Order: sequence, then structure tokens, then C-alpha cells
Amino acid sequence: MKPETKDRIYTLFTVVIVVLLLVGGLVKAAPLYRKYLMLKDKEAERDARIREVEQRTAELNNLIINFGTTDESVESAARAELRYPPDETIFVFHGVEKKK
Repeated sequence: MKPETKDRIYTLFTVVIVVLLLVGGLVKAAPLYRKYLMLKDKEAERDARIREVEQRTAELNNLIINFGTTDESVESAARAELRYPPDETIFVFHGVEKKK
């Protein structure tokens, strides 16, 4: 066999081996890449949920801080405790005691 033919066979064999290794790597990596994309989507959903919870927590903290300091919050708490509807008019008479 001529040396040029031998060199071509070795080169072809090397190219075939490299291509097979690359294709095998891609086949092996495809499911991992799909899993990676799925996990990235879950991470984005989780981050969005965290932002929602943080926003709601900030709103509730503001309510706690302002609770009892405004007339509206006091009225709202009294209506909730006494189970009065929001549109019902309440008259408060000072100096009059309730009969037992």
C-alpha cells in the first residue's frame, strides 16, 4: 500500500472517529439541555412568586405600621370586630353607657 493511501485512510478514520464522538456528545447532551431549560423556567416562575410575596409582605408591613394611626384604620378594625357592614352608618354617643 502506498504511503499516501495509508495517510488518507488514517485521516479519514480520524475524521470519522471525531464526528462520531461529537454526535454522541450531542445526543448525550440533548436531554440535559432540555432539563436545563425546564429548570430555568421553574427558576423564573419561582423568582416571580418571590417578588409577589415580597410585595404583599411590604403591603402588610405598611398596614401593621399604620394600624391604629388613622381614623380609617380604626373604623375598619371596629367594623370588623363588631361585624358591621362597610356601608352602615354608626352613631357614637359619648357619655352614654350601655345597659347590661
